Amino acid sequence: MLSGVIAIRLFSFFEGPAVTGVSVHLSPAVRSMRSSPRAGQFSAGANSALGPNRPPTGSTQTVRFLRGNHSKNQSIMIFSDDSGGFAFSCEDAKMSICASTWNKRLSQIARVVGPVLIMTGSLPDPEYISHTLGKRPRDIFIIANTDAQKEARMLKLRFPDVRMALHRNNNAKVVLVAPDTVWVSSADFGKTTRIESAVGLHSSVVFKKTREALFNRVWAEATEIA
Repeated sequence: MLSGVIAIRLFSFFEGPAVTGVSVHLSPAVRSMRSSPRAGQFSAGANSALGPNRPPTGSTQTVRFLRGNHSKNQSIMIFSDDSGGFAFSCEDAKMSICASTWNKRLSQIARVVGPVLIMTGSLPDPEYISHTLGKRPRDIFIIANTDAQKEARMLKLRFPDVRMALHRNNNAKVVLVAPDTVWVSSADFGKTTRIESAVGLHSSVVFKKTREALFNRVWAEATEIA
């Protein structure tokens, strides 16, 4: 029996010409349960269900795996640590669909004790970003692509205590909020008008491993703005 745990793997960040971020995959055993009423249940809000139904406009959908059974004879693929990434299990994860924004996700950073680590390709709308950074303009580290140099320098002038670095290949969209929050998004850090999705999770293990394996490694290769 699988109960309350979604298995996820963070894949390699350095296999291609650019740092492309984090891919989050459900194992085949968990994916297969979506098609069988007996296999498990999913909560997607009061007015909708997963599958062909469309989620209500303007709502954030939370997906939780509750329980499920599978045949002992069924072949199950288990993720493992290798050169392509590390495997982990997480009991507290959320799929954010079309509704949440970076300002909302980081609305409580003034209360955070510890660093906030941000990776982004571009920095769309520095004014919008300033509303977030202004809540706690210290102990924040941002890695952006060199194409965002103009916006990065604008933000550095406005918030001199925010550490800002540029990397020519970075395209990851990841935000780590101490001590245990990890957001992986389709959207760059800033304002977007497009349809976006994100996965958020709470895990001190994933926070630590992602910081060490991804953020620290890219920061070491980046050029910090003085």
